[in-house]
Amino acid sequence: MDKLKATFEVYEGTKKYHNFTNGKSFPDPSARRYMMKFKPVETGVVYGANGMEWIAVAVTGQAFLLHQIRKMVSLGVDVVRGVLSEEQMTQSFNDGTMKLSIAPSQGLFLDMSYFDLACSRENFAHDKLEWGENGSDATRRWEEFKREKIVNHILAEEANERNFLKYMYHQENFFTTPGVYKFYAGQMNNGTDWEAAAGGGGGAGRGADSKEEMTTTMASTT
Repeated sequence: MDKLKATFEVYEGTKKYHNFTNGKSFPDPSARRYMMKFKPVETGVVYGANGMEWIAVAVTGQAFLLHQIRKMVSLGVDVVRGVLSEEQMTQSFNDGTMKLSIAPSQGLFLDMSYFDLACSRENFAHDKLEWGENGSDATRRWEEFKREKIVNHILAEEANERNFLKYMYHQENFFTTPGVYKFYAGQMNNGTDWEAAAGGGGGAGRGADSKEEMTTTMASTT
């Protein structure tokens, strides 16, 4: 868990994510994204059906690109697996192309939207755009809905479809050989995905004066 936490913290700060989406190159200003936090949630390991362990990870940023979070998770997992080093991981933010695998979209959802900047404006004449303090009725209802409707659905879906098992099988067979993550300096990103599993896009939140927190999950059998 410590290695996973340290690896995901590499994403924090402002970096270029042209290799984590489609159709963007290093000079593109829209490829620059600010990640405020990327780490496992405090609850740690969650146990699902059939003895499967889940690690919930939360990423908070100003906005996300198509496939960005799924590729961030996939690359981070492969660093923890020892397929590439943290130094190689940081090359993906540089001027060049690196083909990245993509984790399943299953388990990725928008957890919270924040409007701190909007609420702090002097001419903001409305009620604050927030859920309220921890422990409020709104917060309790939100946590209950997330636990009973969203998390339970994610656990049940994996038990039936085994999407993460298929993804990890693909990683073990195709993204294990040293050197598979090659960095081509100065070459434009052609936007090609190495799809590791079926699934749609992870979704992206946008807004100049807002930030979003996305939660994703990773599963492993015990």
